[in-house]
Amino acid sequence: MWSAKGDLANLPFIALGEISDALKDQSQSCVVPHQLLLNFNAILGKKDGCRTISKTPMLWRMFCKCDTKVKQWELEQAGPYDRAVKGSSALSAALLRNLLAEVAVLLDQYAGGLFNDYMIFFDTVDPPTLIDRACKVGFPVPELSIILAQHLAPRMIQHDSACSSPLQIDMSILAGCLHSINLTRGLLKYDFTKFTETNSDVTLETFVDDVPVTSSHKSKLKFKLNLMKAARCYTKTCKDLKLVLSGKAYICLSDYKLTCMVAKALRKERIFYQPVHSARDLGVT
Repeated sequence: MWSAKGDLANLPFIALGEISDALKDQSQSCVVPHQLLLNFNAILGKKDGCRTISKTPMLWRMFCKCDTKVKQWELEQAGPYDRAVKGSSALSAALLRNLLAEVAVLLDQYAGGLFNDYMIFFDTVDPPTLIDRACKVGFPVPELSIILAQHLAPRMIQHDSACSSPLQIDMSILAGCLHSINLTRGLLKYDFTKFTETNSDVTLETFVDDVPVTSSHKSKLKFKLNLMKAARCYTKTCKDLKLVLSGKAYICLSDYKLTCMVAKALRKERIFYQPVHSARDLGVT
């Protein structure tokens, strides 16, 4: 693969002009040059297996950085529940939730929430569902067409210096592309906005694919009913989006007996949350 500093910067201006003209034509015609339609997915180790991160072509990364329409849409359409925004961080979002829960407990309220996790989120995104939801929230359609052409291009799995044969992709989006988070927002905004409107007694927040649902209330019964309603609604939302919930979803409340009670009641409805004394929220315990 070419590098920006080592190869591209050393080209003569006349050659750079041809490349920039090609990127301009790509944007205007909504067609990605076939030379770019191949992504390398490098295997990275995890504690419980492995995952891949995509290495997209350099010219595609340049196109993403120069794109302004999607960035403008993102600024205008960011939901109030979205915490993966400029100036925020996973640490600050998790600490604020923890602080609010501690304050609620000091005020003799019940507090806690559902800490949801998806099964390999980026690999389970359904393109037709993504297109439908993105169009409903005004995602720029020409840019969406270009982005999905690259995201659904063939991929080669890479380990050290060995590469697989190109694999045809029918679903999933790339983890590692500059537009991945924008696509995530386009997928989730419509349904999560409806969720927040119909579940005003709980607070749903997102940080890319991490979705905690928290609540607090003076009444034990009301607190329980609010969380159970939210769990049912959230499960239905995930089914509508064709997303697969992970077995790592937890329920953590200020009263552990109530935690087990709610988890047991949800289990009867085939909604599975593991009851825990403490939960990791965006990597913070």
